[in-house]
Amino acid sequence: PPTSIYVFGNATWMNPDKTNASYVNSTYVVVASNPIIEIIEEGVNKTTPHDKTTDVSNITIYSSGNDRVRNIRIYHAGGNFDYDCYDCTLQIIPDYYGDLYAGGNFTSNIIVTIPKGKAPGIYWTYIVVNSTNGGHDTYLMNLSVPMNTSWSLTPTSFPTILAQPNTSGWIGDVNVTNDGNVKIYFETSKRGSASPLILVVPEGLAVDTLSTNNISIFYSVSASYPQGLYYGEVAVRNSTLPA
Repeated sequence: PPTSIYVFGNATWMNPDKTNASYVNSTYVVVASNPIIEIIEEGVNKTTPHDKTTDVSNITIYSSGNDRVRNIRIYHAGGNFDYDCYDCTLQIIPDYYGDLYAGGNFTSNIIVTIPKGKAPGIYWTYIVVNSTNGGHDTYLMNLSVPMNTSWSLTPTSFPTILAQPNTSGWIGDVNVTNDGNVKIYFETSKRGSASPLILVVPEGLAVDTLSTNNISIFYSVSASYPQGLYYGEVAVRNSTLPA
């Protein structure tokens, strides 16, 4: 630790006349205060899906000098996180430590929340630890938001339609919702014995993130179409290419 030290030197010898002699001298040494703060870990690469809160990592803040470090603050700075992920939330717990003795350490937890619909990509920033008297250190954090093409549709079925010959009409609308974080492209196809009687508008569509589009289903029966009970399906397929 910082201190002042006297170092004494004592020399003794025998003279030619066989008498003993000695000499004492001293040196004054000052051990200076040298507080140093650092983050032990070098950085992290973490996958952080959209619409989730992710525990990214723990960082260890270490007082590696010979004196106390005071007023330690931890925050993030730089990179594209604040601009491209402005609606994301980054928490550091704890983000302040008042007094850390020489050789001591503590741990802070980094938690990130990525909102629903956030575009896939790499969002990065530095975690910075700063202090009043011990300098600062940085920790690189790379967050990877993967592509997500999840989606849903409602309703999943329609009741039986009583369709007279030589008539046409509306069966219902299907709501297609994009729950992912990229625009999703869909294709439709008709199946079953009722396929010739079904009309789907549109046959293909695109749905933006956090949006819902409709598919309208109609029927058309000619005057000469045989009487009977016909079952049909409209299949909706995600045709978006994976990342």
